[in-house]
Amino acid sequence: MRYVFLIVLAGAISAGCWTVQEADSSDAIDIDADSDLDIDSDSDTDSDTDTDSDSDSDTDSDSDTDTDTDTGPPSGSTWCWMVAPAGGGQLAVIQIDMDTGSWFEQGTYGAADSGITTSYHTAGIARMGDVLVMAGYTGNEFHWIELDMAADTLFEGNESQYTDSVGSDGTRLVTDCSELSSGPGCGLCFYDDFDAIDSANPSEMMSAGACNSRLCATTERVYTAWHSTNEVDVLDIDNGQQLYTIPLESWDDWIWGMSVVGDVLHLASGGIGGDRIARFDHETGDLIDDVFLGSTPYSHPPSGLWCEAY
Repeated sequence: MRYVFLIVLAGAISAGCWTVQEADSSDAIDIDADSDLDIDSDSDTDSDTDTDSDSDSDTDSDSDTDTDTDTGPPSGSTWCWMVAPAGGGQLAVIQIDMDTGSWFEQGTYGAADSGITTSYHTAGIARMGDVLVMAGYTGNEFHWIELDMAADTLFEGNESQYTDSVGSDGTRLVTDCSELSSGPGCGLCFYDDFDAIDSANPSEMMSAGACNSRLCATTERVYTAWHSTNEVDVLDIDNGQQLYTIPLESWDDWIWGMSVVGDVLHLASGGIGGDRIARFDHETGDLIDDVFLGSTPYSHPPSGLWCEAY
């Protein structure tokens, strides 16, 4: 019987390869099984190595792409914002690369009934998040303007009386107090938001300050100046006391916006010096450079100024 079985098994092997495969996977001889395991092990190892290599490559590529897309302006650069009438009652916001003087239009805001005219200009801009606040000349007098870049809205508020400029310390709006007939006169007034400044309802008033039409602020200081001058006064934001005066080297022009970034005072002109932003040391007044804007298509030169470092 043993010989008969062997003969039958040999006939079955010669009949088709599927029988051999079945035998290898279940009833395989030990030598064949060891050989199969070695081959499978090598194959698995190669496959794992390839997979890890591809995975690392994909991860590096994604990381590089995200960094290029999400970082915004180059680190160490300063960018400034100004506004100009765009026609049809709209106000254009332009963003300026201070490394090159090149600019692009951030957007146009408002509608035909917004009150913005071709003679629109402002002496300063305060930025709080996506909202730009300014006292804008809309044809007859200065009015408070709230421009929300995220919501794509432009709102013209009440007349700003005698205040042409507004600054921000990052959380509050600040002006001189000549806005308030019942206030301390030429001091400093602080407002929590646009509604407060539009209704002349300050959260804090200081009697110390300066009667100047140009103003900007940082977390520690307030910078004030007259509309046409060769110097800027620097006040302590906590008490309004004057700290020192900055003599402006080679400046003989009007001021249509002020902003301080780090140790650099930025002044925007639009008069005899051309459309430029001059940069000075914020303590000595030494001229660092002049950044001239390329020509713009608007009916009135850009005005106001808000600058930030990235």
